[in-house]
Amino acid sequence: MNKQKVILIFSTISIMTIVLIILGIVFNKTELEKLNGLTEVYDISADGTIAYVTYNKGKPELYLKTEDKERLAVQLEQEEIIQDIAFSSTENTFIYSVTDRDLDSSSKSYINLLEIHSLETKTLFETKGIITEITFDPKDEQQLFFLKAGTFENYSPIARENPHKFDIYSYHIEKDTETRHTNWEQYSIQSLNVSYSDNVVYIQMMDDRAAESADDIFDATQKIYKVPLDDPEQLNVVSDENRNIDIFDFAILPEENGMIFQSISNWAEGRTFQYELYFYDWEKNEEIRLTGLEQYAGRPKITAYDDKVYFIVNKKFAQKYPDRYLYVMDIDGDNIKNVPLVHR
Repeated sequence: MNKQKVILIFSTISIMTIVLIILGIVFNKTELEKLNGLTEVYDISADGTIAYVTYNKGKPELYLKTEDKERLAVQLEQEEIIQDIAFSSTENTFIYSVTDRDLDSSSKSYINLLEIHSLETKTLFETKGIITEITFDPKDEQQLFFLKAGTFENYSPIARENPHKFDIYSYHIEKDTETRHTNWEQYSIQSLNVSYSDNVVYIQMMDDRAAESADDIFDATQKIYKVPLDDPEQLNVVSDENRNIDIFDFAILPEENGMIFQSISNWAEGRTFQYELYFYDWEKNEEIRLTGLEQYAGRPKITAYDDKVYFIVNKKFAQKYPDRYLYVMDIDGDNIKNVPLVHR
């Protein structure tokens, strides 16, 4: 083989390698770019406007849907996450909590206020910590309540990193003051609901605050608590204390005489868990199963104006990429149907 042929072969290999590298850069999507579709973050206003968050090639987008149109209200960069959103009771304003995607124990959260009609946005406040959920006080539009984690870490070598050391906080918009209501540094708190009439919030967390041993913690289950903000240590369980299967997301009825909650329906079957929605009547101490989708139903929200229940269904639960849909049903579980979203 002469020298010219050797040069030609190596030149061809080099060119092909460069071409393959360029094609790989162009066509190989990053994991973030593969992130598309509806998230579990949404809210319903008093007049029926739907706000929902989707990913578009890894970028969070917030849309507002009315009966006749949908419009893009907010678009962030791949490096940011919209943790939660909430309408005000007057429907004129809207809040959303933002953190960086790469969380750590020094992370900050930013609460932004969006004016619905003009789509003008301003930052209300920033705080050290990870705000995972936020909502308006239905009794005072100047008051926000939120759940904030103080750390982002893994509590064991085999567990993935998550926000931990949770407490209940509030922020008063007019006074520009942040108030810490609990000093629990709880492993996890979720599903914040604020009372329509009293100085009370409802939360979901593990019933392990009095645990004295590893066995006590292992036997603990996730329950729903009523927390009086004047004396949070006097919290009490409002879900069925005899229920030995965890309760997750929930929504309080406006009359505060019951709740709709998410739990596992096939606990003892040894298969991939299926999550359904249930109704629990506080006065009668009765539980009714509302859905039978045999998938993943969660994030219930009850509308005050027409007694409808909205919720998220993930048809690819426990798979790498979720496939979420927004559903609605009557408060008794009848007339379950999909809510079409253009940018789902």
